[in-house]
Amino acid sequence: MQEFYYCERMDASFFAEPMNAFTNVFFIIAAYMSYKYLHKNTPNTKAKTSIYILNFILIAIGLGSFLWHTIALPWSMLADVIPITLFMYVYLFSFVYYVLQKKLYVAVLALFVFSFVNYGVESYVDKDLFNGSISYAPALISLFILALFSKNKKHLSLFLSAIFVFLLSLVFRSIDFFLCESFSFGSHFLWHICNASMLYMLLIFLMRSSVKTLKKTTSLTVI
Repeated sequence: MQEFYYCERMDASFFAEPMNAFTNVFFIIAAYMSYKYLHKNTPNTKAKTSIYILNFILIAIGLGSFLWHTIALPWSMLADVIPITLFMYVYLFSFVYYVLQKKLYVAVLALFVFSFVNYGVESYVDKDLFNGSISYAPALISLFILALFSKNKKHLSLFLSAIFVFLLSLVFRSIDFFLCESFSFGSHFLWHICNASMLYMLLIFLMRSSVKTLKKTTSLTVI
């Protein structure tokens, strides 16, 4: 049985996971790039408030994950898990409400269904399956379902690309311990890089797919 959670950590010191700790900066970079994109390209998006909230959560994901990969105590695990969970729920609500353009109660109902599926996986599926990556199965399934029902076909390729990157990141997360003997850093740090990229793409899709249609106005000149 492994003494630590990740291949890179061989002791309990603060910087025992330098790659896993450092690569959390990509979440901060993703949040900054998303913020810049919002103001430069889609300032009239209907989901602006949600984008702001998701950007703050994205920063919290980076900081929380950094704490978990340096201090590695139960409270820092919560600092890692809670922001990720919040991002999934806020994004799901925003997608259903702004992209699918469903009523508020439908968006809330989607959250309850997602919670129910998450509870089922947590309660009845082996948590160690795929090195713990099985816990992200509901999120992956939800992304596929959202892609299936998306009305915005123009930017759907971006959303599908995000799903592909998420699949790739899950592979890196799952094979971490298998690489210990051949590569001491493992592959969990690649999960961070891919995840930051994937979340950025999801945010860009949300912005592009919820831009308000500006009504054309005509002005009369009185001579």
